[in-house]
Amino acid sequence: MKSDFIPFKSIEVEDEQYNRTLRNHGLRVLSTVAKMIHRVNEEEKMIAVVRATGTRHGKYNAKASLIDVSNIIKACCYAIAPLIYQS
Repeated sequence: MKSDFIPFKSIEVEDEQYNRTLRNHGLRVLSTVAKMIHRVNEEEKMIAVVRATGTRHGKYNAKASLIDVSNIIKACCYAIAPLIYQS
């Protein structure tokens, strides 16, 4: 799967966990999740975040077939459910 991600193609497998590019991508993913959590009650703003993320991935020619959106949505819902249902 690494070969499908252009920024990661040149990274040696043993260097991946320490590579700044990969770590920064993970931080951007978490930042996007945080934005979605903060906008959970603002549908239009959530849509804007998703569109911006899609646009960025489109510029890298990301393959939509590699992105299982239903699993991403399920994981995000599972992660934020305790926050939503707090009393």
